[in-house]
Amino acid sequence: MRGVFEPRYTVLLDNKVRRGQPGYEVLTPLKLTAADYVLVNRGWIAAPARRDVLPEVRTPPGPVSIEGVALERLPRVLERDGGAGKVRQTLDIAAYAAETGLRLQPRIIEQHS
Repeated sequence: MRGVFEPRYTVLLDNKVRRGQPGYEVLTPLKLTAADYVLVNRGWIAAPARRDVLPEVRTPPGPVSIEGVALERLPRVLERDGGAGKVRQTLDIAAYAAETGLRLQPRIIEQHS
């Protein structure tokens, strides 16, 4: 897919552990056309030592090309409500689209490139 990332709408999914280290999955909308977006799971980032500090997520400016796998939804954790704000437990695409006003495609791209 080709588009431009919208970093102001980036969400961090909490409680993602890699090799024993806590961190987050980074989700950022990719603007495909003037009005269409798709959420991209850009991968994992380590959590800072302090939980009240968020990691710095670098986002490339301008047009990008990404490769990945389309998923219908994110895997669900054992929680009914994913929360709100920048850090969440999970994310429902339709609810996030309504919250942000973005016209999101009904899938998430798990970025591999």
